[in-house]
Amino acid sequence: MQLDVVFDGGVERVGSSFDGNVTGLSPIIVDAGDPRGSMIVQAADTGRIYVGWGVERDGWDGALTRVIEVPGAVWSSSPIVADIDGSAPGAVFAASRDGRIHAYRPDGEPLPIGGGPLPGSLEVGGTIVSAPMALEADGDDPAEVLFLVSDSDTVWCYFLGRSLPIDGGFTVGNGVRGIVLAPGTLVSHPVAGGGPDGDGFFVLTAGSNATVRLHYVRTTPPSSEIAFETWTVE
Repeated sequence: MQLDVVFDGGVERVGSSFDGNVTGLSPIIVDAGDPRGSMIVQAADTGRIYVGWGVERDGWDGALTRVIEVPGAVWSSSPIVADIDGSAPGAVFAASRDGRIHAYRPDGEPLPIGGGPLPGSLEVGGTIVSAPMALEADGDDPAEVLFLVSDSDTVWCYFLGRSLPIDGGFTVGNGVRGIVLAPGTLVSHPVAGGGPDGDGFFVLTAGSNATVRLHYVRTTPPSSEIAFETWTVE
């Protein structure tokens, strides 16, 4: 596939070719505070993720390096970059349609969320996995990363980087904390939102008889109890 990057101000189009189909997978550009400049991240459906540096600088030649390759992974959405442990420039987080979540440094080093031969990957409770979202869920400076996961019966929240335990929750892998959100099936990605009592996220699920419900999950101010509010969408 061909990735084209166009800059304002009369800078010419820069292109980069690499293996894999990127349909539905947008490139992301992140200012990670790295001396190499801003980072561009592009996922491809072959289980590969490519990274380039200095994308905003004059003379960038479109070079992307394949830094991550996860056998059998078909990405369910574009990845994100977030710093959950104070180690700039953070890590790349992605989900795949075989029910796994993934975390890797931009140089390809796995962030050890799981075990076995692929420590940067963790099998979760269902095969429907949302796009990852960075948010604040425990009150410390590094962000946390949320994945929503479901099968045909249950929707779960998984938090990477959350230091606080969760009342009624569970821990899997290497410190990944989770909790059941609702019965039913996930039908949307999470959307950040907040109110007078703190910040959190909204998400839609579908229950029995095709009943659609809107959930608000409050994650701040930080507490071992995660508050849920639910409305039925008529």
